[in-house]
Amino acid sequence: MGWLLNKVSNRMEKKLPGSADAIEQMKSDATTGESHAFVVSADGHLNQVESQQAVQDDLADQLSKLGALHDRGALTDAEYEAQKREITGA
Repeated sequence: MGWLLNKVSNRMEKKLPGSADAIEQMKSDATTGESHAFVVSADGHLNQVESQQAVQDDLADQLSKLGALHDRGALTDAEYEAQKREITGA
């Protein structure tokens, strides 16, 4: 479990600001089954967070490109708004 504990600790430090206390508690309890369950759960949660961030980054990139096309006059206001609604699902 040591490698998973280190993996999750490193990811938590990068992705979840303010997680230092949880990391230290997790490391101090690393020999218990409860801690193992927490590490596995945290790993799953971090996977979800990273997946959501990737989707948000992609959405922001698409909107940025769309805005650039609109700014250059390649899209009318109506086309821009229609594409923006399609991208955001709104």
